[in-house]
Amino acid sequence: MKTYQDYTPNGGKDFIAPATHIAFSKLAFGLVLIFFTKVGLAQSTTSQKLEQLITAYHELGLFNGSVLVVQKSQILFNKSYGYRDFKAQTLATENTKYLAYSITKSVTATLILKLVEDHKLSLQDKLSTFYPSLPFADTITIEHLLTHTSGIYAYNNDYSMPVESEQAMINFLKQSKLNFKPGTSWRYCNTGYYLLGFIIQKVTGMSYEKVVKNYIFTPLSMSESGFDYKNLTDSLKSKGYKSTFKTYVKEAPLYDNKELFSAGGMYTTLRDLYKFHQGMQSYKIISQSTTEKAYTPYKNNYGHGWFIETMAGRKLVSHSGGASGFRSYLIRDPENDLCIVLLCNSEEIDIVAIKKKILAILFNEPYWLPKQINLSEKQLANLEGAFQYGSEMTFYIQAGNGRLHIMPSRQPSAILLPQTDSTFYIDKIDGKVEFKKNKLGEIDTLVLEQKGKKYILPKASFQWGIVGSATPNGWAGADIVLKADITQKGRWIVRNILLKNGEIKFRVNNDWTLSYGGTDDQNKLEKGGQNIRVVAGSYDVILDLINVDKPTYRLEIRQ
Repeated sequence: MKTYQDYTPNGGKDFIAPATHIAFSKLAFGLVLIFFTKVGLAQSTTSQKLEQLITAYHELGLFNGSVLVVQKSQILFNKSYGYRDFKAQTLATENTKYLAYSITKSVTATLILKLVEDHKLSLQDKLSTFYPSLPFADTITIEHLLTHTSGIYAYNNDYSMPVESEQAMINFLKQSKLNFKPGTSWRYCNTGYYLLGFIIQKVTGMSYEKVVKNYIFTPLSMSESGFDYKNLTDSLKSKGYKSTFKTYVKEAPLYDNKELFSAGGMYTTLRDLYKFHQGMQSYKIISQSTTEKAYTPYKNNYGHGWFIETMAGRKLVSHSGGASGFRSYLIRDPENDLCIVLLCNSEEIDIVAIKKKILAILFNEPYWLPKQINLSEKQLANLEGAFQYGSEMTFYIQAGNGRLHIMPSRQPSAILLPQTDSTFYIDKIDGKVEFKKNKLGEIDTLVLEQKGKKYILPKASFQWGIVGSATPNGWAGADIVLKADITQKGRWIVRNILLKNGEIKFRVNNDWTLSYGGTDDQNKLEKGGQNIRVVAGSYDVILDLINVDKPTYRLEIRQ
């Protein structure tokens, strides 16, 4: 099972709380480049506020990376925080290179629109022109792929699609069904952008990477950007981390470029993303009319390679990116020539919250400065559990890496910042939760508040189980239930179960929201890890979460 997760924090609505549902989201060049030179500008109130904001996040372990804010060629803020390599203790700088992940989609979309302007493509060309063997290809257009409205299987859904070659991908798609009729709905889809990359190669006769270089990197002097980050050898390359909080520094794996490709394979710097902004501003790549089309919502506030939103009466276009080890954001206000770049080499960063607060500062709107009190690991562990919202959603609370996390069913997790020993702020949604105890002193309720509304969530069952092809019920069936060890909190056991030749994983409540898989280290686990191979036999299975930061398992075959 694949583990690549394309993190698109602005790919949906940020925590909507109507009466019946809670959703938890789901992110020219003739101009003279002056922003990286030393200029004698007095530090403005705006820059002071930006400094205070990013410093607060950094000190909480919630930002590690580089920030740039430029308006009309004037630098409002340009600073880097923390290390690009924690082991070597090398600091991040404005020249540090980061994986941008899905910001690549804005580049791919711009290439497609350029090819349309050059009459090498049409937005209404059918997918069948390039892949006639796909049974549904005659109903999907290039524009559907660009706007995430194709309905095609989304690789970021369950990562079961092979990505080692174009043909392997097409063979898989031949067997898949559409999620919806093309053009009628919206679903973020990496697969569509993989196909756009392959189509670019077919139309130009060059590799995707070479086309990007010829059409965008070279004309815009983006000399610090490229692809195949895993194999990049560069002293300015940053390492990606799962966490950079206190002593919980853990390096993240890097993916092969073939798994990222035209949907997320670009690495870049602050300087180069600003150059891309300038190129778009001056219409050096595509014309003004085509650019305006790219910035026009097609469906679900997504245009042709850009998310579109309005804040303080100003139209913003942006794209976020994120997966293993990195988070990125490019936010632009084209009308006012404003560019914000956030590049981070840690996953444990709520880049959406930071983006919103930067914009609040720039637009003179109120914002909350992050803070927290320190709680012990035991205090955090005592708050773990599951809480139910109606019949449709469970909120899982789990401690780890010195923090408490909230994980709603089928949605990304968020960090809970403690304000007291029972109340926590959720920065991602500008909300809070409070743990309530019953008369026996046991936590039995979670109170969630957001946007002026309050939700009472009773405690629910929290049951670890085993799922997989090696189990009698397979991947799609109910889990084999593990029982809590009454002698040792955090240990879960099941004895004398029959497993087949196959694979397994551990998860809670038959729900993939909270799951563990294997690692390259024997018997060690990690969230969303690898499938664990099993040879047929009768087993005692022990899941050991006593130290939640070092989860392990044992498969003891019975004689």
